Amino acid sequence: MIRRILPPLTNEAVSLVKNSSIVSVMAIFDLTTEGRNIVADTAMPFEIWFTVAAIYLCVTLLLSTLAAWLEHRLKAGQNGSSH
Repeated sequence: MIRRILPPLTNEAVSLVKNSSIVSVMAIFDLTTEGRNIVADTAMPFEIWFTVAAIYLCVTLLLSTLAAWLEHRLKAGQNGSSH
């Protein structure tokens, strides 16, 4: 059962993180708020928003990589148990 629900579940988790920055719902909101505060203090918008984007990219890539690893591991377990 886990093998069947894992791909859509992980896709939904990645989608939730990606969409949260648009609707400002989750921790990404805190990240953008801090980014705004730092830009206001330092007057370095490019550097700050580039860093915020890099952190956001790392989070989404980490989730996607974890999902792919879990799917691969479950498929390997399925192939190994059928022999």
